[in-house]
Amino acid sequence: MGRAKGRLPHLSIIALAGVALNFFVGWWWADPAAALAMTPIILREGLEGIRAKVGEADACC
Repeated sequence: MGRAKGRLPHLSIIALAGVALNFFVGWWWADPAAALAMTPIILREGLEGIRAKVGEADACC
């Protein structure tokens, strides 16, 4: 199990929390705030993928 797969549940939980707060409580800003909270995680994963050497990359296919 790679590092990216371990973080996917966190991203889903953050996104679901933002949508749920928007729907149930009416906080219109919760969904954009959740997207901003996910940004550093997504950027870190992207940079790790770009910087990974050929031998270190996860074999996806």
